[in-house]
Amino acid sequence: MSETNNNTLLAPCSCGCPQGNDIRGVLDILGQAQRRGIPQEEACEEAWRLITETNPMPAVCGRICPHPCEEECNRVVKDYAINFHSIERFIGDWGIAHSLKHQKLADVCHTEKIAIIGSGPAGLSCAYHLAKLGYKCTIFEASPRTGGMLRYGIPSYRLPRHILDREIDNILELGIDLRLNVSIGKDIHLKQLQEEYDRVFLGIGAQSSMALNVAGEDMEGVFSGLEFLRMVNSGKEVNIGERVVVIGGGNTAVDAARDAVRLGADATIIYRRTREEMPAIEEEIESAEEEGIKLVFLAAPIEIQPDNGKKKLVCQRMELGEPDSSGRKRPVPIPNDTFTISIDSLIIAVSQQPDWSGIEDLQPRWSLFSREEKEDRGYPIRNGVYSGGDVTNVGIATEALAQGRKAAQTIHAELRGLEKPQFEEDLDIIRADRLHLDVLPETQRPKMPRLSVSERKKDPWGEVKSTFSAEEIIAESRRCVTCGESFIKHPKTHPIHILRRIIQIGVGTLLFNSFWGVINSKMVYGGPLRNICVPGLNCHSCPTALMGCPIGMMQHFAATHRFPWYLIGFLGIIGLLSGRFTCGWLCPWGLIQDVLYKIKKMTVRIPKLLIYFKYAVLVVVVIILPYLTYEHWFSKLCPCGALIAGIPWVLWNPVDPVFDMTVIDPADVGLMFTIKLWILGIFLVLFLFIKRPFCRTICPLGAIYALFNRISLVSLEVKDSCTNCGQCKAVCPTDLDPQNEVNSEGCIKCLECVQCEHIRYKWNWPWLKKKKKAWTVVAPKVEPAPAMTCQKIDPAAEITN
Repeated sequence: MSETNNNTLLAPCSCGCPQGNDIRGVLDILGQAQRRGIPQEEACEEAWRLITETNPMPAVCGRICPHPCEEECNRVVKDYAINFHSIERFIGDWGIAHSLKHQKLADVCHTEKIAIIGSGPAGLSCAYHLAKLGYKCTIFEASPRTGGMLRYGIPSYRLPRHILDREIDNILELGIDLRLNVSIGKDIHLKQLQEEYDRVFLGIGAQSSMALNVAGEDMEGVFSGLEFLRMVNSGKEVNIGERVVVIGGGNTAVDAARDAVRLGADATIIYRRTREEMPAIEEEIESAEEEGIKLVFLAAPIEIQPDNGKKKLVCQRMELGEPDSSGRKRPVPIPNDTFTISIDSLIIAVSQQPDWSGIEDLQPRWSLFSREEKEDRGYPIRNGVYSGGDVTNVGIATEALAQGRKAAQTIHAELRGLEKPQFEEDLDIIRADRLHLDVLPETQRPKMPRLSVSERKKDPWGEVKSTFSAEEIIAESRRCVTCGESFIKHPKTHPIHILRRIIQIGVGTLLFNSFWGVINSKMVYGGPLRNICVPGLNCHSCPTALMGCPIGMMQHFAATHRFPWYLIGFLGIIGLLSGRFTCGWLCPWGLIQDVLYKIKKMTVRIPKLLIYFKYAVLVVVVIILPYLTYEHWFSKLCPCGALIAGIPWVLWNPVDPVFDMTVIDPADVGLMFTIKLWILGIFLVLFLFIKRPFCRTICPLGAIYALFNRISLVSLEVKDSCTNCGQCKAVCPTDLDPQNEVNSEGCIKCLECVQCEHIRYKWNWPWLKKKKKAWTVVAPKVEPAPAMTCQKIDPAAEITN
């Protein structure tokens, strides 16, 4: 797992990136620049600065990296992974086209000197990070040009040399000395370096191919994959004939076959496993097939024979057996099943290893990779020499860049007496099962444009793929849901969530005590308020029930003309402190609706007309009718009362076996109670289809709390860092868009959306409003980003070798 600079690196893409690039941060900068009012030019430079904190060669990596980060992207569960390698390529090209320069971390010049052996990705990365920290670094390179395997192992149609040169030159401009054509062990001894320099880093790469160990391998016309690529990339003339076979399934094999086609040969790749197990980049395999390269699977060479001046390759048919140590199925020979191919040249690209000539003392004695060397960090191999890249573990260039940085950080810590950095952490990675990806619309992943086969023939060594346009990059960046900083499915452990359930259950228990009191006493309340809420249920005598119900208080005033100031004071305090969710919290109905919401399969929106109708109902049945008739009409029609009284009524109305009487005489129930029961049944059915909370949306009680919501001392705030991913809408009970409708009349402040890092619950103390005015963030309207003014890199004009 990659290292992180803080404890908030939770996105799986960043953890899957060998370099630990802040992918989420880069995508957020590009995708949200327009909404935050940041000019696109400034956003692109900021993105370049951020990615080069870890990776000094984004334009190179964006072209050659097999992008393991994309395999970890959570969007794979929904549709397609974010095309980050294309975005990284765009950012790198932007930096080159605008001549952006690396900056040192501090104006400090340390006296210690560091020797870097090899100018490949590991050596360049180590020198880059040490130079930024203020160290004097010298790179020793045995070849006449820098870049190592980046230059001599990757064809120019995949990695143009002007791109490689510009990014290497930008690294060297930090004050790094470069000595070319200097071979350690031949031109200068390792011991001399250790005497002249305080630390030595070894990054020679794996530039020697491993043999097949088959008969005839030493014949003329048999090349190793790296040897062949190095000759072609150095501009040497290579005679390979018309028929070429390449052995292997990695990027080296595919590159060698594509080079052979460009030299006029008919190329075939033979691989001992199937297409699914090929380690080469899928896009490169597709390009090879487009160029006419044949792929033969489940076959391995067993002998090379001479054939009248040419050669014959004898191959063994294979089948897949049990998985080996790599996790892939092991190829097993099929007895007596062989075939022969007539060839002019054979290119063997099965594996590679470092060339230890001149530095044999550093070569591991028993195996190429000892247990200590397999650690994913910079460390001394022997005699104070650090290493990184292929010399520790043959892998991709991105891993080499990461190991060079880790070695630089380890060297810095030792020289400055600091604690050594830890690169393995137990991170809480946010996977797809903790996100609300179901609310995201499905989107297509843009496919990187590449030249047609006919266009490639006109310019065989020209770059095949091209960089995305600025508009495509911005659109692709906006597909990111910023895992770890967006909406996360947290357990409901917020203190307010717990308080909500306690109150709902508590009030429900108190009301049930009223049921029990009626049932046990066998007495029907017949006082002047007998019609409040339910017939025969004396919950009006319960202070909690009455004080928690503002409508009960209003009807009490309308029927008795007595103004209960203490109730109004209590209601006002609760309303100001809580906004408008009080009734939903004090009422056990909220719990019932939450339970039903979990099993509903569809949601029907409530018409706005019905939502506004509650205000008319509030005035008529709560104030006007009670005042004129001294009757509590709302209580007579409220289905809540039917639920509260209906349970004991249904359970106990059958003839009591002891007293031979009903608890509530049907004559005392009346027509209104029957109507309430029908309303209750309809509401229970609607709860399964109408958006939650249905009762609070159309209940006149909601009208009262809508007024309190305007002057509440609490509110929800959407931070400016919100990425507008839309996941919070999935859990909003009222089906609102929290990004734009938070604190609106429809918002009941249930605090479901505060699970997101970008939404918080805050107090609106009057005396702090002016001082904290900046806290109030108005979500801006998101509009399509204007076209960026960046220029596409022209190899002939913008960038010169």
